[in-house]
Amino acid sequence: MTKPRPLKPIPLPAVLSKGRRHKHMIENHPMGVTVAANMAIEDARRRMVLEHHPMKLGIAVQFWKGDKDDALRLARFLADLEPHHRDDVLLILASRFDVPETDPDVRDAAFYCGRKFPTTHLRSGRIAEGHPAGCFGLWAGTAERCHELYTERGWPLENVLFVEADGVPTRFDWIDWLKGLHEKNLAAKHRVTGYRMEGSRDYPAHINGSLCMHMSMWPDYPSLHKCPGNQAWDCFHGQVMLGEAGRSPGIVNLYGAHDLSMSVYKTLARDYAWMASVKDESAWECAQTLLPKNWRRLAQTVGAPKATRDAVIRRHKP
Repeated sequence: MTKPRPLKPIPLPAVLSKGRRHKHMIENHPMGVTVAANMAIEDARRRMVLEHHPMKLGIAVQFWKGDKDDALRLARFLADLEPHHRDDVLLILASRFDVPETDPDVRDAAFYCGRKFPTTHLRSGRIAEGHPAGCFGLWAGTAERCHELYTERGWPLENVLFVEADGVPTRFDWIDWLKGLHEKNLAAKHRVTGYRMEGSRDYPAHINGSLCMHMSMWPDYPSLHKCPGNQAWDCFHGQVMLGEAGRSPGIVNLYGAHDLSMSVYKTLARDYAWMASVKDESAWECAQTLLPKNWRRLAQTVGAPKATRDAVIRRHKP
């Protein structure tokens, strides 16, 4: 009987000259070890079957006729991020009075997003235009309608996230991540989850208007129903929102930022579910990596020449 040959040991990586060693692909990633490792973990979690957080949440994507296209693009993207239909979220296409209820673009977007979420179009009844009066009219009109639908029709709108067209999610599981943080705040008797803006000579301390709010605040604070037409509503109502804001912000506000790098975007994703107020396409381009096909394209930049890496990273468009 022939004696079986012993198995050959698994070869170790060759040692490079001058004491250098081969590096793992993560160590060679153009965005650095930490960000690349976070991305690898994100991709692994994406492949797992995870249960959604049980909280019912309304997501109000607010817009007026001037930024309607960008807002509907964002709504479609939020739908694309979800691998399956989910009933724990109500997507609200929240328009100002100047977008008619019969708008065909809104109708088409609602049909598209309805594949992944229950979706509705709410139109603010408040007639307010210009900046900042129009911004408050849109937010207050949306909050007003959400509270009416919750109390009068029993819609699942106890908690509503208010966002605008210049915001993007930072994680593929951003909804459940934000729900978890908002739940912690609610348990600590705080009904607002949002980003604190420290005061300066230009504005007082306040919570940025992209925030998640328990709708019981609407009847509890009648002062929220009004705002001078020449003042930003989140600043004017800053003390109320600060008093209700929890310790877990969940949202980061980069007001006026431009040229957001992929590295900064992925790093902020460790702590925040939503990013608001980047004033160019850079945050939108970064967010495209949350789609699995674009993540794989980004991973292929490892070891490529810098010009190629930059071209691929900046090419993440839907």
